Amino acid sequence: MNWVNTYLAKINTYVEGLKPQVGDVWHADEQFIKVKGKQEYIWNVLDRKTRFLLVSNESPTRSYEDARQTFKEAKSIAGKKATTVITDEAFSYDKAVRKEFATYSNPKPHGRYVSLADRSHPNNNPIERFHNSFRQRDKVMRGFKGNQKQYAENFRTYYNFVRQHQTLGSTPAQKAGIDQKAEWKELLLKAVRQPTLTSRPLPATD
Repeated sequence: MNWVNTYLAKINTYVEGLKPQVGDVWHADEQFIKVKGKQEYIWNVLDRKTRFLLVSNESPTRSYEDARQTFKEAKSIAGKKATTVITDEAFSYDKAVRKEFATYSNPKPHGRYVSLADRSHPNNNPIERFHNSFRQRDKVMRGFKGNQKQYAENFRTYYNFVRQHQTLGSTPAQKAGIDQKAEWKELLLKAVRQPTLTSRPLPATD
């Protein structure tokens, strides 16, 4: 696992320099994980059009500040704002979405998913399906021992660049216009040969 994390850290840094061409509707949700017996959270933002996972942010809390920082990172990676961000009814999202995405021309960017029975509201199915993919591996591990941040980043790279998405018929990265074969070997070779590529700096928090 130490070797896996060492080389995936290089790959993660490399792919952070690749700019995805994503759509204007994003899905956001958090899922709980067990870390040394305690509950923590993974915050995910997924582009509806390409299924590209923009960010997978881990935190020990479930607050407005955590939600807002996650959205800041998603905007930095996408290089743009979404026009609509769909979430569940968690209290932490409403203010965070308004702060990070509302504009004079788009004052109401928040789409709140209520229930499957209410078809007048947008659903959050794409991000829920991603959570199922994450959980398939997570449940086998039976919790984390302190490596949860690294694991979330590793899984995001796997999901975006290696795993073939059944609905898309390609990887999310390929759907987002990134010319990259779905192969670990090629990703690693490019990461090692181009060490000067660095991840984008995160925007400063207010």
